Amino acid sequence: MYVVGYGADAEVGPAELVDSYIVNLPLAGNGMVVADRQEVLAAPTVVSPGQRFRARKCADGTSLFVVIARDTVDKAVRDVLGEPPSTPVRFAVPIDPRNDEAVQWIALLRAVAGAADGGLLARSPLAAGHSEQLLVHGLLGFQPHSRSEAFAGPAPPAAPASLRRAMTFCDENASQPISVVDVAAAARVSVRTLQDIFRTHAQITPLGYLRRVRLEYAHRDLLAAAENGTQTTVTDVALRWGFVHLSRFAQLYRDTYGHLPSQALSQCRLT
Repeated sequence: MYVVGYGADAEVGPAELVDSYIVNLPLAGNGMVVADRQEVLAAPTVVSPGQRFRARKCADGTSLFVVIARDTVDKAVRDVLGEPPSTPVRFAVPIDPRNDEAVQWIALLRAVAGAADGGLLARSPLAAGHSEQLLVHGLLGFQPHSRSEAFAGPAPPAAPASLRRAMTFCDENASQPISVVDVAAAARVSVRTLQDIFRTHAQITPLGYLRRVRLEYAHRDLLAAAENGTQTTVTDVALRWGFVHLSRFAQLYRDTYGHLPSQALSQCRLT
């Protein structure tokens, strides 16, 4: 991830990407990206491998650039469809900022960039890996691309035993930087099937369930620290379980347990 400003009117390119994707999120000022003769003014864009592009940037403009290796996208496609694409996935160039899922993804991108810049992701490899998965799989989920039709296809059925295996794996490995691919492997199903059985039988996503498990462990750690007088902080506990956005952790904790994590840490010490 890079935040780039030129300080003068500038033109980049023409160039052609080979083994990477570039997401361009304008932060300030005006600019234009042209990819395969399609012009996009002052809006988020995705340029894919094999696309020729150029960009014009104004002196007061800054952008957040995210470079994603083709191998990373290929692996995400393989995780969902069972095999990697024979040619690079080609995304639609403009990202529609009015699309609700795009809005959520851009907010996530900003949050991850902020966490990386502030050093939080370096302190929590668990959160770093989780964030990368969310960004790549999220982009494939909402942004139209050349394999969208395959992504929208029906998932094969799976027995509830697969769900139990997946949940057990999450429960036993929540402290590790596991991915949705690891959970699917433990359940002995594909990623798409895993997502389908969680949605059908548990009304939650696999990563949502994993987050719930980690929240429960964080809750236990806070109560244990309070009861035993262990010197720790809410931040330490949150990062231990992969929660780098502390305000969101606090809100999720309060929504689940009815009080703030700081209150859980202090309540036993006050009795």
